[in-house]
This record gives sequence, structure tokens and C-alpha cells, in this order.
Amino acid sequence: MDARLRRQHVVERPDPDHLRVIAVRVDGLHEAITAVKAGYGANFVSSLVVREAIERGELSRVYVEGIQLQNSIAVCTRKDEPLSAAASRFMDLIRMQQA
Repeated sequence: MDARLRRQHVVERPDPDHLRVIAVRVDGLHEAITAVKAGYGANFVSSLVVREAIERGELSRVYVEGIQLQNSIAVCTRKDEPLSAAASRFMDLIRMQQA
């Protein structure tokens, strides 16, 4: 990989008239990261997941202006079992953050 691509870059929004989109679908986070390392494009993943690959220069972190990403997290509980005290407090904290 070209050393110029292994640095952090701030990328400006592309001109929509000159933007070409080619999609590759992979199943799984590991496969997506492997595809990016192989040069098949870019992906949005948690910086925590790829921190070591960035430090080794295998991947680059790119900052995109004007974009806000948000991950949804689901909490699943058993319908017929009461929550522990700690789990109940955690659920209360989540509900307060949503309000």
C-alpha cells in the first residue's frame, strides 16, 4: 500500500456530478476490514476495532465533515424473569438518556 494512504486525512465532500458508487457486500466485520485492507474501498467501523491496524499502518482513519453516525443498541430481556437490581438500574439509565 502506498505510504501516502497510511496517514490520517481530512476528506472534503465529493462533487456529486463526479461520484461513482461501486458496492461490495461482505458478511461480517472481519471480512469488511479484510476487504478494506486489500484495497477494495472504505468502510465505517468503530475506531476501537481497528485501532491496532491503524497503529501498524495497515489502515487509515478518515474524517468526513458533516456526517454524524449513530449506532443503535438493542437490549433483550426474558419476558417471565425479573431483572436483577443492577440490570433494572441500567435500564432506568437508558430510559433517562432517551428522554
